[in-house]
Amino acid sequence: MIELKALLKWKRLKPVILVVGVLVLVQVGSGVFAYKQSKALLLESKLKRAQNLTHGLIVAVVDPLVEKDFSTIESRMMQTMYNDEVLSIQVVDKQGKVLTHLARTPGNEPIEIFDNAAVTVPHQLGVDRLSTVEGDILVCWERLNVGVELGWIRLDMMGSVDGGELDVIKRNAFVLSAISIVLALVAMGMFLWRAYFSAIRRELSVTDKLKDTSELLYQSEKMAALGQLSAGVAHEINNPIGYVSSNIASLVNYFEAYQKIIDAYERHCQPGQEALTLEQVNAIKEDINFEFIQEDVTFLLSETREGIQRVKTIIQDLKDFSRTEKTAAWSKADLHKGIASTLNIVASEFKNKADVELVFGTLPEIDCLPSQINQVVLNLVVNATQAIDSGQRGLIRITTSADENHVYLSVSDSGCGISPDHLKNIFNPFFTTKAVGVGTGLGLSVTHGIIERHHGSISVESEVGKGTTFKVMLPIHQNTVA
Repeated sequence: MIELKALLKWKRLKPVILVVGVLVLVQVGSGVFAYKQSKALLLESKLKRAQNLTHGLIVAVVDPLVEKDFSTIESRMMQTMYNDEVLSIQVVDKQGKVLTHLARTPGNEPIEIFDNAAVTVPHQLGVDRLSTVEGDILVCWERLNVGVELGWIRLDMMGSVDGGELDVIKRNAFVLSAISIVLALVAMGMFLWRAYFSAIRRELSVTDKLKDTSELLYQSEKMAALGQLSAGVAHEINNPIGYVSSNIASLVNYFEAYQKIIDAYERHCQPGQEALTLEQVNAIKEDINFEFIQEDVTFLLSETREGIQRVKTIIQDLKDFSRTEKTAAWSKADLHKGIASTLNIVASEFKNKADVELVFGTLPEIDCLPSQINQVVLNLVVNATQAIDSGQRGLIRITTSADENHVYLSVSDSGCGISPDHLKNIFNPFFTTKAVGVGTGLGLSVTHGIIERHHGSISVESEVGKGTTFKVMLPIHQNTVA
C-alpha cells in the first residue's frame, strides 16, 4: 500500500520535476552561452586593441623610416611595447626583410632582436590590413603606404584571455543564471502551487463523488440482496411465529381447564358449602386431562420461548446486515460470529439446495467494518448457492484459518463452475452470467471493493462442471483507517 501511494505521488510530481529540470538546463545553457559570448567579445576587444596599436605605429614610424632613422623607430616601437600584452613588433620591407624587431617573453622587458631573416608578408592584392590568430597570439599586419609602398608592420599580441577576467565573466554568468533560475522557479512555483491546489480540490471532489457512488452501489447491492432474500427470511420468521401462535392457542385452552379447577374450589369455599373431597378433585382432573396439561405446558412454554428468540435473532441479524456504513465504525470483530449471523439470514437460500460444511480454524478478532465483511460472506454464499443446479443437492464448504498477520476465508461449492473466458471479468461491475432477474452483476464487484478497502485480496479458482472456490485474505490489524 505504501509503495502504491509512493508511485501515485511520483506520477503527480513527475511533470513538475521534468519542467523544473528543463528550466534549470535552459538557464544553465543560457549561462554557458553567455560565458562563451562574453569570452568571444573579450577576444574581439583584444583584437581591436591590437589593430589600433598597429595602426597607431604607422604615424610614428613612417617619417623616421623615410629618413632611415631607425633609432627613432625603435624608440616609438618601445613606447608601444610598454603594453604588457604586446609580444613583438616588426618593421619589414616589401620583400619581407626585417628592418627592426623588438620582442619579449611574457613577464620580461622587451629587447631588440638582431635577426635579419626574412618573414613572409601578406600577398593579398589590395589588402592594407590583415589580422589572424595563431594559437594564443593575435597577429596584425598593416601596410606602410605613404604614396609609395615602404613595407609592413607586424604586431603580435597575447590572445589568451586573462584568468581574472575569465573569473569575473564566470561569476557574472553564474550569478545571472542563479537569479534567472530563482525568479523562474518562484514564478513557476506560484503557478504550480495554485494549479496543484486546484487539482487537489478537483480530485477531492471527484473522490467524494466516487465514494458516494460506491456507497450507493454498495447499499444498492445490499438492498438487492435483502430484497432477494426477503421471501425466504419471511418464511424463516413465519415458521416460529406459526408455532408460537399455535402454542398460545393451546395455552389459552389449558388456562380454561385450570380455571375449572379454580372455580370448583371457589364454589366449595363459600359459607355453608361442603369441602371438596379427594374423589371430586380427581374427577375434575380426569375431566380436563390434568396430567397431560401439566407435561405439555412446560414443553409449550419452552418451545414458545425458543421461537420468539429465533425471530429476535433473525431481526437482529437483518438489522446488523442492513446498517449503513455511515453509522458503522472500524472495530474488532469475530469472523466466525459474522459467518454464523450471515448464514442465519441466508439459510432460506441454500437449505433446500445444498448442505453447508463449516471447517473453522482458530481465529483472532480482526480490525474491520463488520457489516461489510458480513456482506462479503453473504455474496459468496449466495453465489455458491446459485451455482448449484436445482436438480441436485450440492455442498458449500466454508473454511477459515490464520497466520501471524492474516486470516483466510474460502467458500467452495460443487456447482457448475466458471469458464476461463468469464473468470477475468467476474469482478467487473454489472458483469453476470446469470439469467435476467437472478443477479444484479454487482455482488462480486462490491465484494472486491470491500476487500480492497480492508487492504486484503480475493482470488478465484474454478473448473467447469466441478465447482468454484473463492479465497479471501484479510489483515488482522489495519495500519490506517480506510
